[in-house]
Amino acid sequence: MTQKYPNDCPQAFTENWWIRDEKQELDHGRLLWAFVPHVDQVPMALVPKGRTQATEHHLVDCEVVPAHSNNIFQRSSLPVAAIPCHKGEVRTVYRSKVRPVLLIVPPCEEVPKTLMSSKPKRLTKATALVAPFFGRDEGTGKRAGFSEAFVNRVKHCEYPRFIWDKLPIDGAEESILRLDHLLPMSTLEVAFKKTPWKLSEEAFFIVKEWFEWYYLNRLPERKDSMLPVIRIELLDQNETP
Repeated sequence: MTQKYPNDCPQAFTENWWIRDEKQELDHGRLLWAFVPHVDQVPMALVPKGRTQATEHHLVDCEVVPAHSNNIFQRSSLPVAAIPCHKGEVRTVYRSKVRPVLLIVPPCEEVPKTLMSSKPKRLTKATALVAPFFGRDEGTGKRAGFSEAFVNRVKHCEYPRFIWDKLPIDGAEESILRLDHLLPMSTLEVAFKKTPWKLSEEAFFIVKEWFEWYYLNRLPERKDSMLPVIRIELLDQNETP
């Protein structure tokens, strides 16, 4: 499968943007599926109110309340095995959606067990950093999508936190990568699903420059930089609002 890109996007400046790689390792530029929470929602907390049946440890009645509520640290008088919660902790609840994500930083090597013997593994367990893709299409109902005017400006590299793309997977037309939604991802395989696609070396080099632009608020100025040159050519194609 070869992606066909228009001439007015950064992908057109590369020989190959996405390449097929059946190894499916968790390496730079890998395309994955993962649960992505909606970050603009009010955090909610799941508060156990008590067992549904006094003799049943795995059935519990719960209440969902705003995370700033004074009731979030209330505890049932009967311990609930299904929802353990330690002192100072709450069970937060978020709406999430399975989205395509780009693996920006693969998991690092694990810390030797001898350095953290008797300590919980979660304190040093390696994670990956991913950035999510959002569908470009304006849909019906609650699917807002992105306007054509905005998408055109993203395609022409106007914003440091948005990257336009066409993903090589079923059901994906145009998408917007959000670098400002970067999030840690567990390396447990139940947390994500691999695809056989990854960015080419040249494509990931451009994405790294893009992230540098977003993170440092300035375009890279190295002799081998590609993004500044691409951006100058594409910005000329923007329409004056």
